Amino acid sequence: MINLGSTPSSRIKENQHDVKLKHVTQSALSENNVETGHQILFDKTIIIANITLYFPRKYKETIEIQKHPNNLNRDNGYNINKIWNKIWKLFSRLL
Repeated sequence: MINLGSTPSSRIKENQHDVKLKHVTQSALSENNVETGHQILFDKTIIIANITLYFPRKYKETIEIQKHPNNLNRDNGYNINKIWNKIWKLFSRLL
């Protein structure tokens, strides 16, 4: 699991709680666990960003969702003009 958010450790704990109690309406991870029997490896979670400001965090989430389309997110994040995807790809090659 890769996590991005203002308080990633608390979000991880929320997901662990939801999976344990099988709260499928509150957590896509819990839903996946119940439907497939897949075990979520919370100890292998990678925090890719710790962004406290709401809008920058939402845009970063959207970029990550678009970069990794095979994910468990229930939505695609914000609607970002496709030109930014091309710019992001060019920029990420330089890093």
